[in-house]
This record gives sequence, structure tokens and C-alpha cells, in this order.
Amino acid sequence: MIEPSRRLTKWNGMPLAFAAILILAAGCSLLPTIAYVIKPEDVPAEFDGLNGKRVAVICRSTALEYTDPAAARDLGIRVGDLLSKRGKKIQIVDERELADWIDNNGWNDYREVGKAMKADYVVGIDLERFETEQGATLLQGNAEARMAVYDIHKNAKVYEPRSRIRCKTPPESRSERNDEEFRRYFLAVVSEQIAQRFYDHDSRQTFAKDANALRD
Repeated sequence: MIEPSRRLTKWNGMPLAFAAILILAAGCSLLPTIAYVIKPEDVPAEFDGLNGKRVAVICRSTALEYTDPAAARDLGIRVGDLLSKRGKKIQIVDERELADWIDNNGWNDYREVGKAMKADYVVGIDLERFETEQGATLLQGNAEARMAVYDIHKNAKVYEPRSRIRCKTPPESRSERNDEEFRRYFLAVVSEQIAQRFYDHDSRQTFAKDANALRD
């Protein structure tokens, strides 16, 4: 009779043996699929220099005074949260400390703020558009932004997307969710599209959130 511990060891090896048989039977074409299942983060970061660094995420509005003046700050907070959770040991400058300095000091360049915060890098986001309404009865997210990363120690811009960030969702009736719920949802969509440029991510992730969300 096989002892319980030996029986368990025997059966624990079966999945690996079965996987090996599948690979031999299907050939190399199955390898990418298995790798995708084991490590679903199939899209590499566009810029991974933030890992292990102290980072200030600063988002400022350029034309939001009469639409949603709080959107820039809220977006910056959400991007920082994502980098902290999904990046590799990224330390985000405390948002309250950052906001306090910005409110009490005049500045023109993101690098000025980064130096004051003793940050290694600054993620600077210029939010050019953030809208959540489409007429009296419909809600639709529409956002545009420019972004750049600055190395504070080198005093240089080290990363910038090739084009501005654009995000637009299909219109939906106000009967589906209220204005505040939709605003939170759209902030999550935009912040994810910005933040995931700095960490490996699953290509299915954005589509799972909203299969119809558009990204340029």
C-alpha cells in the first residue's frame, strides 16, 4: 500500500507530466499559450525606470476651469495608487505633502516640484480635456492628456509617449448609473491607461473593464 505522503507526491507531479505530454504532442505552437497562462502580463512596460524609485505624480489641468476642476488632482492620485500597487517597489510621494507644496509655491516646471519633494522621478501629466457628459440624457467619457517623465538627478526628460493620450467611451444613458458613479468609472479607465505604461500588464485587463473603451 502506498503511504499517504508518497501518494500525494506522486499525484502532485501529474500536472507537470501532463503539460509535458501536451507540449510534445502539440509542438512549439503551444509554448506561447502556456507562457501566457503562467505569466499573463504579456504587454511589457513602455518605461520601467520608475521601479525602486521615489516618484512624484503631478497632474495639472490646462482647460478644465469650467468643466471639472478637481479631475486633475483626482487623476494624479489614482495614477500614483496604481504605480504603488502594480509597479516594483515604487515609492509615491505623499499626495497631501505634494498638494501642500504646490498650493504654497509658484512653479512652472515639473522638475522644480520634483527637487522640492526630493523625488528621483516626476511623472508630469497635462490634462487637456476631461468630460463625462454628452447632452442632457447621455454620459460619455472623453479625455486627452500629455505626459512626460523627468529624471530629477539628470535634470532631463527621459520618457514621453509618441502621441497625446486619448480615451473615449461609448455614450450611455443616465438611467444606467448616476453622474458620480460614471465619473469614478471614467477616472479609473483614464488612470489605468496612463499608469500601465510603467509596468507589465495583461492585455485583457482594460478590455475586461470596458470592452468598448477606446485608446489611441
